[in-house]
This record gives sequence, structure tokens and C-alpha cells, in this order.
Amino acid sequence: MLRKAYSHLSNDDPRGSADVNGNMRILMKQLSRMAIIFTLALPLSGCLGLVVSSAVDVGIAVAKIPFKVAKAAVSVVTNDDDKKK
Repeated sequence: MLRKAYSHLSNDDPRGSADVNGNMRILMKQLSRMAIIFTLALPLSGCLGLVVSSAVDVGIAVAKIPFKVAKAAVSVVTNDDDKKK
């Protein structure tokens, strides 16, 4: 496919074929690097999901604390009022 793109270069010109081969090597090197990065990034998406879910769970737990404290304070106040009656 890529050789067709470079078919305008003459095969008689040794520099032209070297350019095609050099460009092919560069392209293959870039593709292999992208494939490696993609392959290594796939497992990280699972780790990222775990980190995000843990952070959300912690955030929800921290958000519940003021309500628990307020509920405990109200129950202490209402229990004192009930004992006085």
C-alpha cells in the first residue's frame, strides 16, 4: 500500500529507493511504538477505574460524616429532652 504511494520515485535512482525504505522503516517503527503504548495502556484503564471508584467511595463516605455527626447531636439533644419530661 505504501509502496504505491511512493511509486513515483524511480527504481533507477538508488537514493529514491533508499528514501522509500527509510520512510517505511520510520513508519513501521512509529506503528510498533503506538502498538506497544496501546497494549500497555489497556491494563491501566482497569487500574484507573479502580482508583476512580475508590476515590468516589471515599468521597461519599466523607460527605456522610457531617450528616452522621448532626444526627448524633440531634439524638443527644432529643434524648436529653425526653429524659427531662
